[in-house]
Amino acid sequence: MSGRAPDPKKAERFQSAIIFLSDQVNKGSINPKPVLWHSFRVANNLYEDDQPEDVVIAGILHDALEDTKVSLELIRSAFGDKVANLVKTLTFDKSIPDKRLRYQEAYQRNLGGGQEALLIRTYDILDNSDYYQLAKSKEDYDFLLEKMKYFIDISSAVIGGTNGWKRLVAKYEFLV
Repeated sequence: MSGRAPDPKKAERFQSAIIFLSDQVNKGSINPKPVLWHSFRVANNLYEDDQPEDVVIAGILHDALEDTKVSLELIRSAFGDKVANLVKTLTFDKSIPDKRLRYQEAYQRNLGGGQEALLIRTYDILDNSDYYQLAKSKEDYDFLLEKMKYFIDISSAVIGGTNGWKRLVAKYEFLV
């Protein structure tokens, strides 16, 4: 816990993003996983790391384009260019059919998005890794670990000293 008093204006914007995502999920979620809970946990980790307001909001919305039918334009009009650009940077390109190439392209794009995009992705992977034990096969489990290791390797030069990255490495070491 950060122990700091919440800023009412920031808290209002965070709540607005949570309500926005909730409305979009209620209109039709494409993901069977608990989208809201996952998104909240990612954002809360960013908040606890004292990340800027727009980064926390992008953490809330990071899967919105993949998991709902919301448009990037609607996110941009509701939360601004920075949030929309981060969300776009974090969205997997579904037009890439090969799942290995898809995650590699996405993580390289995250790298190009800088430290903020990488930190959001760090907490996304960290939270998703809680579900790795539900993988349907050893092959699927190994693939998830491969993705995690690839991200750790390419992001180390930019965010290697951060708490989130260190937690991700520790989680990877625990899982292997």
